[in-house]
Amino acid sequence: LVALGLAALVLVCFWLLRRSIIAPAGMVGVILAVGVVLAVSAGLRTYQRYFVEWGPSEEARLEYHVYDLELAGLMARESGPETVYLLPLDSTAGIVNPLLDTITFVYEGQAGYDFLPDDERITASRLTEGAAGRQKVRLLTWKVTKHTGADPKNLADYYLEKWGEWQNRDSYQYFDIDTYALSEGAVTFGPAELFPLDVVFEGQMALTGAAFGPEVGAGQGNMVGASGRVWVELAWEKLAESPDDYQASIWLEDETGHPVGQVDKQLWSGEGHQPTSKWPAGSAERDYYLLRIDPTAPPGPYHLKAVLYDGATGRRLAPELPEMGADLAVILGELTVMPAFE
Repeated sequence: LVALGLAALVLVCFWLLRRSIIAPAGMVGVILAVGVVLAVSAGLRTYQRYFVEWGPSEEARLEYHVYDLELAGLMARESGPETVYLLPLDSTAGIVNPLLDTITFVYEGQAGYDFLPDDERITASRLTEGAAGRQKVRLLTWKVTKHTGADPKNLADYYLEKWGEWQNRDSYQYFDIDTYALSEGAVTFGPAELFPLDVVFEGQMALTGAAFGPEVGAGQGNMVGASGRVWVELAWEKLAESPDDYQASIWLEDETGHPVGQVDKQLWSGEGHQPTSKWPAGSAERDYYLLRIDPTAPPGPYHLKAVLYDGATGRRLAPELPEMGADLAVILGELTVMPAFE
């Protein structure tokens, strides 16, 4: 642009001199020569800055949505009609119009794809719709873009692992992809039916419901194979204003108190991605857990337990129960671990 401006300036000067009655001899040639030198110099500098220095930079690559181009190429090369790609969207990052997204314009392939808003109210239905007729789901985790914070509850991963089988994770420069094989037949994703609870933790939080069971293919009823996973859903209510951000820990332990699997998660709101310190009193939220059992766990009965604690200090909140152990845990139920299923 600078070079074009200089060239235009030279042409204007040349036009003015041609129209001038008195023009010094050779002045037109001198002006043209100076203009050409300035234009070439500016052009070279512009090329150096925009195409040599800034062009290959990561900033420029992100500005031109190179991550979408690389994803579109990967989808076209490596997947067929049996696969669908799910691209999570962070609801706090603003509205995205899929019709205007780069992938919509550049992707040409057989695999399906869909944008997956992390709105807890529609995640299950969007997953069901996107996975219909597919045998394989590839779920993205963005490393760049404004959607890196999508789905803090890991709800999509929870549903896909509960009804399918996680196979592997592939890492790329701008995103990771987790691949899930779905069980045969149509899958309808959705939240579990909870059994009611009324456990208050020091007047701050209440555990109001729970559900659990083995993931598909890992067991049945309350029996689960070693190395399998147990899914758990918990319903929480905030009872009073508090500056603390709470986390929950779920684990499976034998009759001697020895744990054979544990998972810890911070509690987040489904709307706005807020920790508990930001929840208004009366807020009700559901959280989701996948607990992997130690493959060396011996067969036998086990207790599924949960605690609530301050994420900053690790202090556990005491539940208001008729009988409470030293670990301040709530016993959610019993599971029987079987030898690993083949």
